[in-house]
Parts: sequence; C-alpha cells; structure tokens
Amino acid sequence: MRIDKALSTDDLTINQAFFKGCWFNMSHEMSLDSDRASFVHPINGAHELLSLYDFGDNFGGPSKRVTVSLEFQEVIKTDLVLKGSKYALITEKLVSLLSIEKNNPSNTEQCAINKQSDLVIILLKEFIYLTETYLEDAFSLLEAQLSVEINDDNKNSVFTDILSLTNSIVGGLISSGVGLNEISSFYRHILCLNMEDNTFSQRYEHLKAAATKVPEDFEITFQVESTDLASILNNIDDSFTFGLFTLSKKAEGLLTAKCIVRAQSYTTAGTKAYELLGEVIDAVSYTQAKSSIIVRKKYVAKSIQSQRGKTFTIHRAIPNPVYRFNEDSFRHFCESIQSTSQQEISSFKHNKIAAAFRLLRIGTGALSLEAKLTSYWTALESLTRDVFPSHNGDDGKVIAAAIPSISINYVSKRLKSFVYAFNHIGLTEFQVDEDTAFSLQGADIIDMYKALRDTNKANHIIAKLVDYPFFQFKVHSFSQCCQSSVKMGARIESHEQKVKLQLHRIYRARNAIAHDAGKVDNLELLCSNLEHYLTSNLNSMIGLMSIKPTLESPKECFIQYADMVRDIKLSLNPALKKKADKRAGEEQKLLNENYHNDEKLLVLLNLNKT
Repeated sequence: MRIDKALSTDDLTINQAFFKGCWFNMSHEMSLDSDRASFVHPINGAHELLSLYDFGDNFGGPSKRVTVSLEFQEVIKTDLVLKGSKYALITEKLVSLLSIEKNNPSNTEQCAINKQSDLVIILLKEFIYLTETYLEDAFSLLEAQLSVEINDDNKNSVFTDILSLTNSIVGGLISSGVGLNEISSFYRHILCLNMEDNTFSQRYEHLKAAATKVPEDFEITFQVESTDLASILNNIDDSFTFGLFTLSKKAEGLLTAKCIVRAQSYTTAGTKAYELLGEVIDAVSYTQAKSSIIVRKKYVAKSIQSQRGKTFTIHRAIPNPVYRFNEDSFRHFCESIQSTSQQEISSFKHNKIAAAFRLLRIGTGALSLEAKLTSYWTALESLTRDVFPSHNGDDGKVIAAAIPSISINYVSKRLKSFVYAFNHIGLTEFQVDEDTAFSLQGADIIDMYKALRDTNKANHIIAKLVDYPFFQFKVHSFSQCCQSSVKMGARIESHEQKVKLQLHRIYRARNAIAHDAGKVDNLELLCSNLEHYLTSNLNSMIGLMSIKPTLESPKECFIQYADMVRDIKLSLNPALKKKADKRAGEEQKLLNENYHNDEKLLVLLNLNKT
C-alpha cells in the first residue's frame, strides 16, 4: 500500500481522489503485486493463448492451452469494458467456448480449446482486432464513474468499478508495451501537474490523450563502449549498419548506435530500441571474443515529426521489498540454518539451502532479466521439486511445495503494507472513546491484525482515513477478512489460484529462454514475481527451522509447512474441504453461523513478524 502524502484532495471529489490513489498504487514499482495492475489482461491474455497454438501437441501444449484458456475466459467475463455492445458478441462466444464445461482439464484432448482450435484462433484474432479501441472505451467508462455522486448506498460499487476500470487501463498500457515507470510518470507529470492552473477534468483529458496517443517515429541514439569494435570501424568508413542500427565511431573506444522505432512516447521508444540493441550486441559480441561491449544507460530520443530531442536513462528492474535484520534477527537467522552436527562438512543444515542462497545472489547480480529469471527459478526448483514427487511436471512439483508459504505471506505482506502506510501518513494514535485508546506506533503485523479484527477499532481506523479514500477502501476490505475467518480463508485460496497460474506462466517463460533462447514479453514483471516467491519460501523455511530444530532439510520444512497451512486454511474456512461447485453454499452457512477460528493463522503469522 503506497500513499502519496503530497496529494492534495481539496480540489477533488471523493471519486477523483480514489482514482488517483488507484493509479498511484497500480503503477508504483514498490507496490504489492496485489495492488499493481493485474498481470493478465484481455489483450495480452489473447496474445498469450494464441501463441500457445505454436506448441501443437508437443511440450504439453494441449494442457497448457486449457489452463490459460480457463484463466482468460474468467478475465474477459468480468471485464467491464468488454460488456459494451461492440465486444458483446465476440466475448460471449469466447466465454462459451472456453468455459470449464467445455474444457475439463482432466481430459485435454476433448476440450473445445483443442478440438475446435481453428475456430478459437479465428475468434482470438477478431478479438485482438476489436480491442484496438479498448483504451479509449475504458477511459469513457471511467469518466462516467468519476462523475457519479457518491452516497452510502453506491459508494462500494462505484469504487469497485473505478478500481476495475483503472486496472483495465493500466493493464492495457502494459500490454501495449508501455513500461511501469512511464505509467507512473503519467501520475507525476500529468495527474499531479499544474493543479493550481488546471482542473482535474483538464488533467484527465491530458492523461487520456497521452495514453491513447497514435504511435510516431523516434530516432534513438545510444553510446556503446568497446575499444576493439571501435578499432574495427576505422577500416570500414567509421560506421556500418546491422539490423535496424547504424553503429558509428565517436571517439577512441566509444561508438554511437542509432535506430528509428515507432512508439507512443520517447520512453517506450527507448525501451523498445534498447531491447533491439541488445540483440545486435549479442550477435556482434561473438566477433569480439572476450572483449567487453558496454551499452551506457543514458540515451537520446528524438521525435522525427517535431525534431525535439530528450535525454533519458533506461530504468532499473522492478525492486522487491528489502528484508532488514537487526542484531537479534541476524543471530536468529544464522542459528536457524547452521548445522549442529560436528561431522557435517557444510555449515548449512542442507547443501540445497547454500545452493539456493548462491543462486539468489547470482540472480540478483545478473545484468540481464533472462539470467535473473533462470537463476531464481533454478533456486526455487532445487529447493522444492523433491518435496511432492507425485505431482505432474517440474512446474507442478514446484507449485505444490512453494504455494503454502506464498499464500500465508500474502496475509503478512498486506498487514506490513498497512503498518508502513499508517506510519507514513503519521496516523498511529487512536482514541475510540473515553475508555478505549490504542496505538499503532511500533506495531507489528500481529498488532495490526488484531486491531482490524476488533470491529470497533477497525471502524474507528477506517473513519479516520476519509482523506485517503483508496487506502480506506483497502483497509475496509481487508478488515472484513480479519473479522471473518471464512472470508480470510476464501481470500487466501483465491490468491493461491492466481499464484499457481503465474508460476505456470513463469515456468513457460523459463523454458522459452532455456530451451529456445526465446524472447518473453513482460519479463520484468515475471522476474519480480519470481524473486518474491523465492524469498518467501526461503523466509518460511528459515522461520520454521527456528522453532522446529529437528527439521534439517528443505524437503522436511516444506512438507511440514504445507501440512500447517492446510490445517490453517481448513480451520479458517471448513468449506474449503468441499468441491468448488458446492463451496459457496457451505460458506454462506458458516457466515450465517458467525463461524470464526483464526488461532492457527496467528501462530504462523508470528513467524513472519519481521
């Protein structure tokens, strides 16, 4: 949860302030994954599903198509933009073809996605063609919701629609190749610029124009350091063309690399050109033996149309939260992973732990996203693949062992983000009534959870967040889970399903890189997700070792952790024992009975307090 303290809401309606909070969180590089725009979007989902037909019947293609098609049909079924008349017919047809009734994962050959592949391909191409105006349509729907007058009866539904439509726009921009840093710059340089002179409506129109701008040609110029390559150019007229790039000698050991690309903006053009230059450098470096070729991060982008040039810097990879250790937690960490046996050659309880830390360090220091992703995946796979060997596929084995810690970490991450946000805005002291006061100053996640679980305290906290409508909406939503273990269990289960699909997607990306040297779209986001999944599992493993010294290997840790999380989920929500089609009725029965049992959850959250 990220809050812009500099945001003035004096000139904004509550709808507009909520929207700006949405955009800020969805595009902020340090936001939680669940706050950023959804990775799967109707546009990139359609492209992803279409690309899986290239597998044919090989490499598990039929089952991969079934998995992705079920996710895709859920996305398009709930997307507000696609409910418009322009998309209604094609969306209805795709939802029908890709439904669970026609695509039972247990019998992939008989699924419509595979049996009627020609029809699905035709429909997907038509769908992609129709979505060329998707962003304009989303902005129009969002504008209507921003003008709705809010009251107690419609507040939640209007906010939910604004959240959904903002997600549609930000996700659509990412699908079209716009980087997260540029989407964030829209917030800083458009939504928050000249607020004294421009109305919100004027800034909104500016945002819409920037986001839906027709692509134009840009000339991108990079500087490349290579003494050997520069010396070669002395003999070939000081320049040569390779692919889209013209490389020219600028000084001793320094070259320029220029190309023209078509994009919506300077920074998107620079990102595209940087990726293309990477392919050129990969090829040319082969001719230079072991001599290094370095591309400087700063580049110049010039609009061909206006001849206006600007200097930019290639942005860094999306960071993950840094886990900080004080003296006690550092000592605790070291004691947890050390072997107590004098006969052990390694200082670690199991050499897989040492290997995972080594690969995490290699991945963190890697210059390319491909190297990062493969290192992180190898580390996670080495820790987990022998835990539940009966699960199908390498990714299935990893998922079965890795999911439990990620699912519980979802709760602790959300609580930590709230603690951070309250301290960030300086709201930590609360006086409910004459007899009840409490403080979140120095609170940990258990304190935060218990405050939100208490209905009176939660309502008081929520009432104090009137100036932060998006934060208020998020706290209110999560407090309902804290006050009902049934809802908490359902939320964790829902998060697990999303992570499973993302891990499958990461594994496909890893295979494309490792086996086909393929280029993967949105690799930066996938890499960030995978780094978080790996560190979540390492933290859970170490935390469990610290309270159960008899556990000596990752396998033992993950088996016990999975058992603990299974017990927690069922104690939170016994309806999870039921099959999906019978679960809703059982959950409603538990809610009517005011069922609540979160004791086991609190025990495990204690392991994630720091």
